Amino acid sequence: MEIYNFEVTTRDIEGLTDARGDSVKSMLESDYGVQVNNVRVILGYQVKSDMSLEQATRSIYDLFADPIIEVGNLENSLLDNKNLFSEAPQIAIKVGFKPGVTDNAGQAGLDGLRTIFPEISSASQVATAMTYLFWGVPGDISPNWLSSKLHNQMIERSSISDSKDCQKSVWPSLDFPERPKLTQKPSATVNLEVSDEELIQISEKGLLALNLEEMKAIQENYRDPKVRAARVELGLPE
Repeated sequence: MEIYNFEVTTRDIEGLTDARGDSVKSMLESDYGVQVNNVRVILGYQVKSDMSLEQATRSIYDLFADPIIEVGNLENSLLDNKNLFSEAPQIAIKVGFKPGVTDNAGQAGLDGLRTIFPEISSASQVATAMTYLFWGVPGDISPNWLSSKLHNQMIERSSISDSKDCQKSVWPSLDFPERPKLTQKPSATVNLEVSDEELIQISEKGLLALNLEEMKAIQENYRDPKVRAARVELGLPE
């Protein structure tokens, strides 16, 4: 199957704003006191399918982009379109889900694709990403810091192009998030009688996505004599 890369962004016309970019700009100012001149966002769709190039081309405006207020493209980066981006961004950050994480927007895109082209393979997949473009970033703000505020490192990954990369038209990219093969692993016994720091490490390494308060609630539950007695009866580790 082929992998097709689609990009969509808001048209640069008078009276039309990039709502997603404005939202990020406002978030940085209100939450962190960081002011930037401008933020724009490019939506990315990676389609892994047996669809034809003709079908993929049709999908740009039949599915992924609104031809009235958006510009869509297939394969070529919109950042290379000087009519859209006459000035290269100072920083570009692309964010997408890690392999195996549920991508609701991707699933919606796949549903739409199957509606338009019901004959495509049932194994077809769609993955989404967002590329955040920044102009006028304060000198004391690093690309890595910006990236950390734009994505959840537990379930998302990012790619960064700093100012030097952007001047060379080296844009951030992410490979298609191939779903990992499911492997059966034996159950592991985890000791919860540990420090708060170690509880957080258990949550992160185990992909539990639980905060310290939630981990301590689990810890207290396992300390309950009734719970411990019930586990012994079932032959489970205390």
